[in-house]
Amino acid sequence: AGASGRGVTVRERRVLTRSGFQIADPVYAYGATESAMRYGSSAWIEQIGSLRQSEVLRAIKNQLVACLVVSSVVVGIDLLSLNYAGRSFIPMIPSEPHSLVTSALGLLLVFRTNAAYDRFWEATTLWWEIAGNIRALVMWVESHLRGCGRSRAAEEATDVLERYVVLLPFAFKDHLRRVVNDEPFRSLLREEDCRKLFEPGQNRPLCLMAMMTRAFDRLVNEGAVKPAEKAKAVEMCEGIVQMLSSCERINCTTVPPDYTKHTTRFLTMWLFSLPLVLVHDIGIATIPVEVLIGWALFGIQQLGFEIENPFGVSTRADGETQEQIPLESLCREILLDVECLRKDLPDCTCES
Repeated sequence: AGASGRGVTVRERRVLTRSGFQIADPVYAYGATESAMRYGSSAWIEQIGSLRQSEVLRAIKNQLVACLVVSSVVVGIDLLSLNYAGRSFIPMIPSEPHSLVTSALGLLLVFRTNAAYDRFWEATTLWWEIAGNIRALVMWVESHLRGCGRSRAAEEATDVLERYVVLLPFAFKDHLRRVVNDEPFRSLLREEDCRKLFEPGQNRPLCLMAMMTRAFDRLVNEGAVKPAEKAKAVEMCEGIVQMLSSCERINCTTVPPDYTKHTTRFLTMWLFSLPLVLVHDIGIATIPVEVLIGWALFGIQQLGFEIENPFGVSTRADGETQEQIPLESLCREILLDVECLRKDLPDCTCES
């Protein structure tokens, strides 16, 4: 069945990899990988029209209701006091205090969002570096270990090693999201390997790396790999481990809580006192103006909250899950790339 997405004809097929793991493979008419969706000025009508489905709006609805209630109370007191007492009971507050602290509030919000985006961009960069290192490791295995009259034990160890490499991104993804998904591991690993990997409290990425090291040791014992070649492969694995550690650093650290608390309190006090400044100048229009400004400022803060955890998954109003970084598709893409490398790369050249 065909589906159209952004001008690209897409159909989905089920691929049974050489390793025995089935995945959904989106095949594009021009034969390339799907690119990320990018918005431009031509889509501004669509973006404005989708405001009701905005996840940011849904997240800050309580804050906007509070802004609506506060501004309505202030306007109501002002109108009632003018009608029945002939003067407003709302004190005249000059706009200068709000104007003086507006720049400080803007800096707090922008710094918070920029810090969150830096985390998001670093996480994205690390994941693509992990993908590149895994591809390079597979190319090394294919070019150095396949063919050339290797013993059957060496060929089996090579096949097991490739399965470990393919599963690394899946293990990284589950580890960073604190979830457990056994399907890809059961599809590719032997039963004894699964038992080790599924032990309670096991760090699956590090366990896989340890299995890979033992597989290299077996290849050295079989004479399929020289110690110097093993050292090169282990160095590549250590680089992947360092990238995982960097991902864990992003995942386990946050913007300082005191910074977030102070920004939230500052923003709330500024917005809740704003109707006292506006009501004498614009009257009942204070209500929509207050809600609109609250939507803009609380929305900026919410954007920082959402992208601060780049490995997280959120649930949309329609029940669909939304990833900040599409780790699931990246894992599938790496798996497909590995399968392509295994088919396209020639066997290693025998040494005389």
